[in-house]
Amino acid sequence: MGMCLDVGNPRNNGDRVQLRQCLGNVNQVLSWYGDKLVIRNTR
Repeated sequence: MGMCLDVGNPRNNGDRVQLRQCLGNVNQVLSWYGDKLVIRNTR
């Protein structure tokens, strides 16, 4: 099992998020894209 953020709804600064197990062996990676933090899946 990989780890995923519990995202789904838009997040605002200061929101608390949790890492949870994903379905399948996928890990999510956070990276900066300009001034936004984006999530992408890796295997």
